[in-house]
Amino acid sequence: MKLSIICFTEAGAQLAKKIAHGLNIDDWDTECFITDKYADITGMKPSGDLKAWCGRQWKNSDCILFIGAAGIAVRAIAPYVADKTCDPAVIVAGQDGKFVISLLSGHIGGANEFTREIAEITGGQAVITTATDIAGKFAVDVFAKKNGLLISSMPMAKEVSAAVLRGEKIGLFSEFPYAGEVPAELTPNVRQKTDIYVGYNSAETDGLLLTPVNLILGVGCKRGTEPEKIRDAFCDFMEKNGYPQKAVSLICSADIKKNEAGILALADELNTEFRTFSTEELNAVQGSVSSSEFVKSVTGTDCVCERAVLCCGGELLIKKTVYPGITFALGMTERVLYFE
Repeated sequence: MKLSIICFTEAGAQLAKKIAHGLNIDDWDTECFITDKYADITGMKPSGDLKAWCGRQWKNSDCILFIGAAGIAVRAIAPYVADKTCDPAVIVAGQDGKFVISLLSGHIGGANEFTREIAEITGGQAVITTATDIAGKFAVDVFAKKNGLLISSMPMAKEVSAAVLRGEKIGLFSEFPYAGEVPAELTPNVRQKTDIYVGYNSAETDGLLLTPVNLILGVGCKRGTEPEKIRDAFCDFMEKNGYPQKAVSLICSADIKKNEAGILALADELNTEFRTFSTEELNAVQGSVSSSEFVKSVTGTDCVCERAVLCCGGELLIKKTVYPGITFALGMTERVLYFE
């Protein structure tokens, strides 16, 4: 996790160093900054203009910690606050460390959890104002974040939280197994006025859909296939098979495709990893696959897309599907949902 700390006094600098030391033990990547006039005295990096500094950290940090007045933090972040699904966590602490306040992105951004962790280091009080946390109730956005689930509708997620706070039961339906103690607010496999469905198909529920990001897309194509053709074929492939594009966590192919512009463009658009395998690795994988002698004569293996999925440890969901000059296969990694 990337944490950026900014402070404004020598006392604040001492607290910043204490926090950085405590978090770095837990493998946080922490950088400390201070207003320019104290940089030489404290040996910390000068921040320069505060709003400009905040803009830079906004793009590159998972969490921003202000050691100083909450008003300073609010004014600094104001131009950059956009949406709770993408804003970083923002935390404020007094220079004495007595109070550590979760200011922004408490659930999805992780600010509430980070606040508690930092308060343990400072010996102070974690200040959390999120309603479900105060009430000690199930928070659907925290559950989604910790399990790598996409929230289909933030308004619907708010409806779930509101129902929880009203004391209503929430139905839970899942295509995947789960472990841990199911919160008392949830009723597995029993429909309620408000439901949560964990899976891929929005047609299965009129409640809140939470989608796992655990699909593996295997791709094969002719050399030089235009990016637009690959993208259009991909969109058609996912739509016809009823899987959301954002659920793809990995794209894979053969080593000879590692510089294929169309596949690289698709991976970039989906913001996902593109992994390739050697002919030896593809041929060594176990499992029943579609076979083509022509493909083998060109690539050295009989089925690039399916074998690549299996090389990634995926279970094949959709076998080889052919488009002009392009093949796709779709797999899924094992997923277990965890309740704490």
